[in-house]
Formats: sequence, structure tokens, C-alpha cells
Amino acid sequence: MVVIGWASLPAWAWILANFDICFTFVEEGTAKAVVRGKEFHKFLLQSKEMKFRERSWDIVPLRPDEQPEKRYWFERWSGARWVGLWPFFSIYNYKFKWTVAKQEEKDGKIVTTPDMRERTIGSIYIRDVVYYGKVESAETTDNTPVDVEYLLTVRVTNPYKALFRVHRWLEAVIDLTSQRGRQYIGTRSYKQLIAEEGDEQNSGFAGGIQALRGHLAKNFGVKFVYADIASVEFSGTTKKEYVEASTAAYLADAKAVAIVTEAKAEAKKIEIKGKAEANALKARMDQFQNNPDAAQATINGDVGKAMGLDKLVGAVIKGMKG
Repeated sequence: MVVIGWASLPAWAWILANFDICFTFVEEGTAKAVVRGKEFHKFLLQSKEMKFRERSWDIVPLRPDEQPEKRYWFERWSGARWVGLWPFFSIYNYKFKWTVAKQEEKDGKIVTTPDMRERTIGSIYIRDVVYYGKVESAETTDNTPVDVEYLLTVRVTNPYKALFRVHRWLEAVIDLTSQRGRQYIGTRSYKQLIAEEGDEQNSGFAGGIQALRGHLAKNFGVKFVYADIASVEFSGTTKKEYVEASTAAYLADAKAVAIVTEAKAEAKKIEIKGKAEANALKARMDQFQNNPDAAQATINGDVGKAMGLDKLVGAVIKGMKG
């Protein structure tokens, strides 16, 4: 019976882990906090590449010669992790609110829309995760009010600080990033912000909030990885007016370009025609210089045409023949 009981332990561990009773499942790339009553007890980390630093809850990479922490045999067989004797030990669950960016195609254009979510969860990611943020009604250097949507990539490097030192760590990080982003937007023009959309050089908007890196790591246990502007739009009740004004300015610029282009084409046409007439005149002058009689005949003919004598002489000759 004892042998059968021990042999069935992995099966019982797997069953109980589905209810977070005595055991739990920890997804790869995440960690779970275990509490004793209301007091923090330990973390369960699931990663083949990371570990907790000794005497702290900082997450650091494993050295090449290191192995992940050892597990009980029933943990290895079942894939479940030992939490502790229930109900004294349990998984710490908390409300987590976040927003992800959904990209959809509308009218042939990729549009980013926020997808807000809120759930009660018992784990925390320890890998890079992209979240959505937005700075509303920020003014640029040319006094243009804009709404700037951005994508923030962060990684939790100390889950204890993130969960137990900060209230709702992600919302706090987004708020700080938006405040810093608002200051950065105030140093750029609207055109400059538009040019920074999709910046892959980790400069621009991302560079503008680099000053938060040390603060986030020290106080929040969060590493700032990257930030990227997703879209820049005119904001507030004046959005329609700004759009119409920018469209009118664009059309005016296009019309001005068309007028300049047309004027240049006409000038070129006149220039070409003038050169052709000058060349023809030069050719006639050369001919006159070489043959004075032909020149005099040409002049007489031109004068006759000017006076209408060619028609008169033609009529007289025709009458004589008749």
C-alpha cells in the first residue's frame, strides 16, 4: 500500500495542481509567489535559462556550468510544483490590468487599436512583454496638440519588488513613461514625431525616456527594454480643424509645385524656340554673306510680301497671259 501510495503521488500532484492546492503549474518564463496566510513566503520560478540570485529575488541568467534548481521526483514526473501544506500555504493572486495593441487594416491602412484587459492572475512574466500606452493632448514645439500611442517593452527582473513594493506595478510604469513621454513630445515638432513612427534605432521617443531605466530597475524591479511610437494623431475638439488645415496646406503646396513645374516647362519651351529661331537667322545671315544677289532677292521678296505686291504682280501676269 505504501508503494502504491508513493507511486500515485505524481498523479495526485497533477490533479491538485489544477486547483492550486498543495501543488501548482508554473508556465515557462513566469514566476509565482507563495504566501503563508497573508505573508510572502517564496517564489516558484520556471525557466531553463534564469535563476534567483542568492539572498535576493533578482532574476539573473544561469552560468554555462549551472543547472536549473533541483526538483522533487514527483515534481519532475507530474510537471507540478510543490507549494506547501494547504490551506496554510497558497498561491498569491492579484488583479492585473493591462492593454495590448491590436493592429487592424482599415481603408488600406494599418491602424493600431487598444485592447484593455483585466484579470485576477497568480503569475508574473519574467520575459520581455510589449504593452500599450498613450499620451493624450500633449503639445509639440509648434503648439500642436497631439495624442501619441506608443508600445512599451519591459521585463520584470525582480518579482518581489514588482508585486510587493509597488501597487499595480504596470500601471505605475505606464504612468511614469507617459509623463516622461509628454516632456519629450514638448521638444519635438509634429513632423519630427511623425518621422519617428516605427523607429528601430532605439533613439527618438525611446531615447527620450531612457532616464527612467535606473529608477524602474531599482524601485519597481522592472527593466525598460524599448519604447516605440505607434501613431501620432491630432487631439481634442480641434482635431477636425487641424486635419482640414493640414490637408489644405498639403493641397496648396501641391498646387504651388504644379504652377512652378508648368512655368519651368513654358520657360524651357520658349528657350528652345528662341534657340531654333536664332540658329535659323544665323544660317540665313551666313547665306547672305556668301551670296549678295540671293540676299537682295530675298529682301525684295520679303518687302513685297509685306506690301502685298506679290498678289498684285501675280494678278497682272495672269491677265497678260489671258
